[in-house]
Amino acid sequence: MTELKAAVSKRQFSGSTELLGDLATLKDSELTTTGKDIKAILLGGGDGQSTADYKAPAYDSAECKKDECCVWHYVAKELYGLMYDSATGMCNDFARASIRMGFHDAAAWNKQSSWGGADGSLLLSNEMSRQENAAMNPAGTKMKGIFAKYEPRGISMADLLQLGAKVGVLACPGGPRIRTFIGRPDDATPAPVGLLPPAFFTADQIIDLFADKTVSPGGIVALIGAHTASRNHTAPGAPAPPQDLTPGKWDTEYFDEHLRTNASAGVFRFPSDVSLARSSKTKPVFQQFSAQKGAWDEAYAREYIRMSLMGVKKINKLKECTRALPGKGDKPKPPVSSAKPSTAAASSTKKPTASTADQSSTVTVPSCAPGVRCNGGGDHPHGPTAAPTSTPASGTHGAHPVPTTTSVAAVGPTRGAVVTGGSPRVSAGWVAAAMGVAVALL
Repeated sequence: MTELKAAVSKRQFSGSTELLGDLATLKDSELTTTGKDIKAILLGGGDGQSTADYKAPAYDSAECKKDECCVWHYVAKELYGLMYDSATGMCNDFARASIRMGFHDAAAWNKQSSWGGADGSLLLSNEMSRQENAAMNPAGTKMKGIFAKYEPRGISMADLLQLGAKVGVLACPGGPRIRTFIGRPDDATPAPVGLLPPAFFTADQIIDLFADKTVSPGGIVALIGAHTASRNHTAPGAPAPPQDLTPGKWDTEYFDEHLRTNASAGVFRFPSDVSLARSSKTKPVFQQFSAQKGAWDEAYAREYIRMSLMGVKKINKLKECTRALPGKGDKPKPPVSSAKPSTAAASSTKKPTASTADQSSTVTVPSCAPGVRCNGGGDHPHGPTAAPTSTPASGTHGAHPVPTTTSVAAVGPTRGAVVTGGSPRVSAGWVAAAMGVAVALL
């Protein structure tokens, strides 16, 4: 089964294989058991998922206090209860935002950065005032409350944000159970600006940006798939349009949606996502993941573990606490109802027909250059947001020129006004990490 899974996952997908942190310099003989496991995952050979579970001791017991994973079991269980909507059996906006917060904390980093990455600074510094993070403030406040509750037991914000991103995925039906490692130190130094991709980047620009984060083109597609659970809370038209028709579930509809010529009615697509789905460098991976959910789940798990380790210098000292994730007995059961399923487009699992394929509205994704503050925010957002208060001078991102405003008929729709200003923001999510890419997250 392991060999079959590996063969399937490599059919089109070429994952990231660059080592991070101290794993790039330590000899194998110097690695801990966890260090060896993480190294295997980063090299593309280890399993990114696990069903490891356990019955945790009572929270206030001496046994629990001695078990470094025990507190995380209770944190994860509480997070799951806040992220899973038992009335619908789907993940909710807090799950989406938590996935996205994990991305935004970790991905504000590259190989030249001496600080930043998965260090908790998203919620420990002023980063939430930056434009790309502003829409996550309510979720950030909730996460800070959870941190305050459990901090006396020694948890770090850095670990909490990455655990939250994994529990958020798990709260979406079909989401993979991603291996979880703890022990990241906190750093309240604000992360570098300009390292999260805007929603109007081309595929080549995104590929270049993420190569500097050790993520391959195939790895980008795996991560951006988290947009399957995302909603855009500021796009014109219907409130919080999703990026596929089943935003409460972890499925492959996102890949299907972006391989279509036109978006389905009610679906919002970022220009960057569409560009990746069209590029010869990444389209084959979209096609593979559309047809092979198992291959995507494993690829996402490995690539997200990579992202969750960006900027972490002493990876070899981390401990695995996958068993702390919610197990079958920890998940609330959805209510039994005799009501017929809703036929609303946003929750339907039915494939769109040709007659509805061209009904989504034309969307313009405005922007401001990386590093330029818009509406009092921070560096350029990778997700949607409000229009800039003034037009900044043109900027550059790496070798690529970045326009100060970009008008894009994002999804090939046929109706609706074209709107300019700002850069779109999604609740949660990504991807994820997002990006015009992993915004999910969201």
